[in-house]
Amino acid sequence: MPIEALWDDEDRTAVRLVYGSTWSVRDFEEAYRQTREMMDSVPYPVDIITDVRGTSLLPSDGLLGVVRIIQKASAVNTGSVVIVGASAILKAMALVQLRVLKEYKADYVDSLEEARALLANRRADAARRAAS
Repeated sequence: MPIEALWDDEDRTAVRLVYGSTWSVRDFEEAYRQTREMMDSVPYPVDIITDVRGTSLLPSDGLLGVVRIIQKASAVNTGSVVIVGASAILKAMALVQLRVLKEYKADYVDSLEEARALLANRRADAARRAAS
């Protein structure tokens, strides 16, 4: 599968999207639909880890369709978004996308372990704030 959507942990607190070497807007739409179904199955915020270490820079049929899909169907319970392994060019392209989608902000890390640690720290901070 060009983009695989799977739970990153047994507690279902994060969805991981793993991008293959080539992908299209249709592939993204299918992965996004699967992600939404997964997120809709739980009553709490779900973080998204986007692993682009193995991908080409752009979908084979252009980037605009990706933005349109996200605009039409963003999940209410989206937590943090972390992008793993983005090159400088991919970061710049993501920044343009995220400016269009004003409600989203992404963090960039080099490894899956860094992404998981960042999200774990955010969840622990949120739990401490809620307890006080």
